[in-house]
Amino acid sequence: MESVDYLHLPQKIRDKTLRDVMDWNKTGVNCIGVKDTEGKFLINPPDNILITPGMKVIVLGNREQISLMKGNLA
Repeated sequence: MESVDYLHLPQKIRDKTLRDVMDWNKTGVNCIGVKDTEGKFLINPPDNILITPGMKVIVLGNREQISLMKGNLA
């Protein structure tokens, strides 16, 4: 499991929907939730939720998938 901060997302997928974020260079990780700007967790968020500054995307995957995801964000 990994938490990805908005600031660690590539510029081209910031301020996009969760669908866009999760489809970008797909690695097989799954989003299990988001943490909003107030620190509240939303489990199984709708894929049309907008990922904005201060938010975090919580993803789940195996080590290889997480590593690939991190490579996409570098």
